[in-house]
Amino acid sequence: MNLIIVCRELPYPPDSGTKIRMYNLLKRLSRNNCIALLCYDFGVGAEKKIPGIQDYCVTIKLVRPRISSKIRQVPDLLMNFMRGEPLCAKYEKSKSMKDAIQELIKTTAPDLIHFDDPYLATNSDFENKDNIIRTITYIDVDSQKYLRMYKIEKNIRKKAMLLLDLLLLKRWEEASVKKADLNIAMSPVDAKNLKPRTGEANITVIPNGVDTGVFKFDRSGTKIDTISFIGDLGYLPNQDAVLFFYQEILPIIRRKIQGVKFMIVGRNPGPEVQDLKNDPHVIVTGEVANVIPYYYKSAVVAVPLRSGGGTRIKILEAMSLGRPVVTTAIGCEGLDVKDGEHLLIANEPEQFAEKIALLLKDRQMYDHISTQGRQLVEIEYDWGKIAGRLIDAYTELIAQRGPLKPIVQG
Repeated sequence: MNLIIVCRELPYPPDSGTKIRMYNLLKRLSRNNCIALLCYDFGVGAEKKIPGIQDYCVTIKLVRPRISSKIRQVPDLLMNFMRGEPLCAKYEKSKSMKDAIQELIKTTAPDLIHFDDPYLATNSDFENKDNIIRTITYIDVDSQKYLRMYKIEKNIRKKAMLLLDLLLLKRWEEASVKKADLNIAMSPVDAKNLKPRTGEANITVIPNGVDTGVFKFDRSGTKIDTISFIGDLGYLPNQDAVLFFYQEILPIIRRKIQGVKFMIVGRNPGPEVQDLKNDPHVIVTGEVANVIPYYYKSAVVAVPLRSGGGTRIKILEAMSLGRPVVTTAIGCEGLDVKDGEHLLIANEPEQFAEKIALLLKDRQMYDHISTQGRQLVEIEYDWGKIAGRLIDAYTELIAQRGPLKPIVQG
């Protein structure tokens, strides 16, 4: 197959959930397919990162977005609102991206164009668009994610912005799903959240995964007093989870077990998270080159998410490495896991703290959760198997559509 894949940013290095997913899929899709990759260049040295991924792509093109001052963004926001588009669409919609897609269509004759999020798909108003198979990935169902964030947000300004987006998102998501030939959700829960509003729209589930050959089961380096949270702290649900854990769960654990350390690993920690370093038993690493050593140092991985969507790569990574996870129902939503078998689930602070304490004290339970979690990842969530499912979905879609009509050059 000839594929054009459109991403918000170059998926290298694979240091966030979206980039980890695309990097691992590209690595495997490229073995039997020709891929042209198109990404925005946000001026953070993207060109220097191309060598890390160029072996998987026939073509890599970076597009400079139009960046405006906050004052000049106001007209764009008003236009978005008048068109019924959510506010965040303005970051990914541009004439330069649409033109770059059009040029790649002419030079690569793609069987399919994949947009790695629905906002990027706002650039699909190109020539002969009805003659091109289009697929979209929904890493999150943002209407659901923003609703959860709205419910827990205390800042009035942020709450108002979330509400404004919520007013537009559901109708916009419905229109977006209907326009695509295939919509890819991360979990059955996300697919269900999209489907009731979209009738017979084509939605399939291709979950997140983990490279089990890289994320190897090994408990030799475990520090029995260390609980960790690992993830991109620029993602608001992650930031909320860290603060929720520190303020409401960790004090209860400390009353049960003395000397417990909390390690926060991930890029873009905001001021509130950075301030936690004032606690001598809290470690805030910021961005790290490789998360695996930090998982290995952890006794338990905490994922106390109260908002967000999709499926959590951090949970799959922890399970693959043999680190038991304690999470909320939202945190493990969409994963085929059982409480007490593959991980432990708790929603309230007291219950969450009790389950972490149980793992730190009960070696038999610790070993059981670790082993079963790893086995589940090997069976269901290895990237090789997930990429195979995506290739099957593409192949079936192309076969159903039949040969594409010749593209008429303008």
